[in-house]
Amino acid sequence: MRSAWCVGIAATSLLVTASASFAQSFCSDLDRVVKVAPSGFRSIRTDAGGGALETTVTQSLPGASWCWYEDVGSAYWCSWDVPSTQTENHVKQLATAIGGCYLVQAKYDASTLSAFVDLPNSIPVYVNGVGEMVFLSIGGRRLDEGAGRPAEGS
Repeated sequence: MRSAWCVGIAATSLLVTASASFAQSFCSDLDRVVKVAPSGFRSIRTDAGGGALETTVTQSLPGASWCWYEDVGSAYWCSWDVPSTQTENHVKQLATAIGGCYLVQAKYDASTLSAFVDLPNSIPVYVNGVGEMVFLSIGGRRLDEGAGRPAEGS
């Protein structure tokens, strides 16, 4: 009985360690992208698009199926393929993880399967689910610079 208890504790400890390790990896990868947002993500965009609306990027987020830069909204995007039964859960988990990286609260809207996270320096992050896909968008401009809401005092 005692050995079964020890095996259970060891397995739980491994899961917690793996989860914490993934969270640290996700947060550091996310932070590398967020840090270049004010510059319009220039340092992680490839020039292969040559003025195209979508440009490939050199930095992806863990588990993402695809990441890119979209010129129209000056935003970095990633998408994840998920079973439709997991879309809502994935949106919540991703938004919560992002908020956890920066110690801010994600705002989730169940009616639209979307979440918003306002990161430090007013960098907006949107997460939404559609069908069997979850999308994340990180705005390249601060919110008070015209990328979403008026500056304070306007």
